[in-house]
Amino acid sequence: EMCKETVLTLLEKYHIKATFFVLGWIADRYPELVRRVAERGHEIASKGYYHRALGQMSPDEFRDELLRSRAAHERAAGRKVLGYRVADGWLKRDDLSALDLLAELGFAYDSSICPMGRRFAGEPWRRFAHQHRAPGGTVWELPISCANVLGWGVPIAGGNWFRQLPQRFLRGDAYFWIRIMEQNTHLGRQSAGSGSKRTQGNRRRAPAIGVIVAQHLFQLRQRFGRSRMNHPNRRADRERIK
Repeated sequence: EMCKETVLTLLEKYHIKATFFVLGWIADRYPELVRRVAERGHEIASKGYYHRALGQMSPDEFRDELLRSRAAHERAAGRKVLGYRVADGWLKRDDLSALDLLAELGFAYDSSICPMGRRFAGEPWRRFAHQHRAPGGTVWELPISCANVLGWGVPIAGGNWFRQLPQRFLRGDAYFWIRIMEQNTHLGRQSAGSGSKRTQGNRRRAPAIGVIVAQHLFQLRQRFGRSRMNHPNRRADRERIK
């Protein structure tokens, strides 16, 4: 609660709207918390119901997780939920069928791809916002912002990467992300080489709320325009939304 208010106060100070990815059980247990975030003009999106990786669920369990969490968020926030982000880990090449299900269930966008290292090297357009077409519909994929450093993707807009790397990497548009728990000053300051038991224990705590500090992610589609974003291989589009 204290960390949430810290983030909300900071966002208000700089007149920034953000997308809050919330676990479904948080929305069920603390609906007033989710409602206050929504009432202050921020977007509520799904992070699943429990903090589970995609590989920990069968396809049917994943479907139930999506439906249950979205219902919980919409009850608490009183508005339609458009977005999803996997709670634990990132989508890999073998996980892209998850996007098919999101499209089928009517989600508008996902933000679960982190093209770090050489991931998706054979599909470089997946580093940028693109439309995923599935038999049941379409869904926008808005990957985590990465800088291209000697051919390797480096996630530069959140977590310890942001704290340690030079800010010159953050040029142009980026999806800057934080976890609410990172605003807890009682956890202590983390450094790149921190390996203490206390720090490792803190990292094992499952963050219940993640925040994309930017305009609402779904509004990026409107910003760049439907017609321009339909074709992910246009060089001008890719350079614009790096």
